[in-house]
Amino acid sequence: MQKLSPKAEEILESLWITTVEGDEVGCLLSALDLQDGTQDKGLAELIAQAYVELKKDRLYLRKEGRPEAEMTVRRHRLAERLMMDILDIQGDEGNEQACAFEHLLHQGVDTKICTLLNHPTTCPHGKPIPPGTCCEEARQQGSQGVVPLTELKSGEAGEIAYLAASDGKRCRN
Repeated sequence: MQKLSPKAEEILESLWITTVEGDEVGCLLSALDLQDGTQDKGLAELIAQAYVELKKDRLYLRKEGRPEAEMTVRRHRLAERLMMDILDIQGDEGNEQACAFEHLLHQGVDTKICTLLNHPTTCPHGKPIPPGTCCEEARQQGSQGVVPLTELKSGEAGEIAYLAASDGKRCRN
């Protein structure tokens, strides 16, 4: 399977939210800004992969496309957590940056971000983050994951994953 284009991923993400998390059976092309679906390269890509099915003016997520759609939503929501929780980029700017960044989270980068964030279960907006295999493995192993340094007890060893401060001057000294 080849990596999907950002446009195809955006379509899958919208379809997942509308049909799996929402109560719609399919999604109107106009709701996805695909009034002329036959001319859209992202949509053509998804149809060629048999991830979606187009019937008249509605688009349907096929079972073959569900895993990729779920992981696309996962990458987006992990990117939101990274932008807002770690990088402190909030609001519309945080959402825009997360939307751009999510398309880079392939080839295990999403797993590393998820582990860094301690396998979050929800995005900053309270929506569920679909778990990855890293989340299931961490739960089975009883791993604490990344925790604040203040949570280590005297004599416990740890590895510093990153430094974060709301005031950048504090990290310089």
